[in-house]
Amino acid sequence: PGLGIHEMGGARMGWNPRTSVVNQHNQVHDVPNIYITDGAFMTSASCVNPSLTYMAFTARAALHAAKEINTGKFS
Repeated sequence: PGLGIHEMGGARMGWNPRTSVVNQHNQVHDVPNIYITDGAFMTSASCVNPSLTYMAFTARAALHAAKEINTGKFS
């Protein structure tokens, strides 16, 4: 027991900064140059291993961050 758990929640994804921590790009609402792509943004994973989902969200967030850097939004 406890060897296959995945800690989740704590930095919930959502549209409203009052009720969530990150937006649809995994950017922290209050600090847009910080991305959270571990299990903190997901509220649950059912009964399956979420590692591939983490990797997909991380790749998507990295692509978004690269676009933001290329447009000069981040220095």
